[in-house]
Amino acid sequence: PGYALNYFNVNDPVYNAMVEEVLATMDPAKRMEKYKEAAQYLLSQHWGMPFILQYKYNVWQPWVKSYYGGAVALSFCGVGDIFARLWIDQDLKAEMGY
Repeated sequence: PGYALNYFNVNDPVYNAMVEEVLATMDPAKRMEKYKEAAQYLLSQHWGMPFILQYKYNVWQPWVKSYYGGAVALSFCGVGDIFARLWIDQDLKAEMGY
């Protein structure tokens, strides 16, 4: 509990101890080994389904300017910085019949 990436809200004493051990291990090779052990334990408990990556497409109209395909849907960073810079080329939009 208390970790941003704890998507399944796991609060298991064994797993919590494993995570703390991973975080306390400074040697990269040992840390990775402990991380793998924690991941195997997490998966063996069936608390949730890991996220499955999927193809994503961003499409936009040619009259939408200052947009270059940045992620919008399900963005952890938010979309305010993207929307703040968009503008509509009204002349091009009218020229295209919209």
